[in-house]
Amino acid sequence: MAKLVSFKRKREFDAVFQRGRRGGNRSLGVLVMAGEPGAGVRYGLVVSRKNAGNAVRRNKIRRRLREALWLLLKDSAADLDIVLIGRAGALELKYQEIVTAIRRTLPRGLAPSPGETPIETPGAGTAEAGS
Repeated sequence: MAKLVSFKRKREFDAVFQRGRRGGNRSLGVLVMAGEPGAGVRYGLVVSRKNAGNAVRRNKIRRRLREALWLLLKDSAADLDIVLIGRAGALELKYQEIVTAIRRTLPRGLAPSPGETPIETPGAGTAEAGS
């Protein structure tokens, strides 16, 4: 299982912004580049107040992006640096749409294809009857 580690320094974000491969959609930006050998998957999340609104909305977007990234890359042995940019409308995206945007940007072969690993919506089917 890959360990997902978040970026801590501005220069880590800057490196991905300058050299990363870009992708995503209207509500989500994705930048990916090869990471340092042995570093595993490192990620950064950018959700601005201007685009996403108040702190509750921004944190909800961050949680959803982090969960989608983990679901997609939890079994990956790749060394990647990824920056996810949450934009206005990111809360309306379904998990599958977030995962698809990330998958399209990853280098071929690093993420499972849509048929290989089913991505389940977090919390689906976990509610107990009568609660």
